[in-house]
Amino acid sequence: MHPYFRSMALLACIMHAGQVTAHFAFLTEETMASSLSNGITLEFYNADHFSQLALVHDTVMGGRSQGSVALLSAPAGVQFTGHLSLANKGGFASVAFRLQQALPDAAFEQVRLQLKADGRDYQLRLKTASLPQGVAYVADFKTAKVLQRYTFAVADFSGRYRGRAVPGLPLLKLVDVQEISLLLADKTAGPFAVVLYTVTFERSKERYRQQGDG
Repeated sequence: MHPYFRSMALLACIMHAGQVTAHFAFLTEETMASSLSNGITLEFYNADHFSQLALVHDTVMGGRSQGSVALLSAPAGVQFTGHLSLANKGGFASVAFRLQQALPDAAFEQVRLQLKADGRDYQLRLKTASLPQGVAYVADFKTAKVLQRYTFAVADFSGRYRGRAVPGLPLLKLVDVQEISLLLADKTAGPFAVVLYTVTFERSKERYRQQGDG
């Protein structure tokens, strides 16, 4: 079994408390692009695309939210499930993916996220090397209970730190993104479930929208 799949299977057996990180061996230098003329697509379940997975919940600050991951095969994706708790002033759960290698130097103008969720409100969070610790470029979006593609323009992201706005950050350059994460913090206690499939960095300009895949 591939080491990425072994690590994911191990993580899936644990309801995580606090921050848990799995490291995967670097593999090859082969391209991640499906079609660089239009953009580049990364698969969340593919260790050639992501070198590290981390779960960070409010338990790092005394909360009681729980979450775990599992690898799905048909279609291939990473399932993130758990229970959001508001106890002890908590209320967030997240999964983060570290890019295996830098994105190619291209003028990417939007991000397209493909996932199937539960109808709750989530955050797409992007991190670059220039950001201070704990700060991310964040875009909020509401999910549907079917497979969807969500498209975000650079202007849809704003700097945030622990839910507070961070003014004065440099304009987000998608080519500099090193980490992608999904965070739930909608102030509603209860179970959650998301399956992450792909994220695509594209050249064409579009405002954030939601597209059903039928």
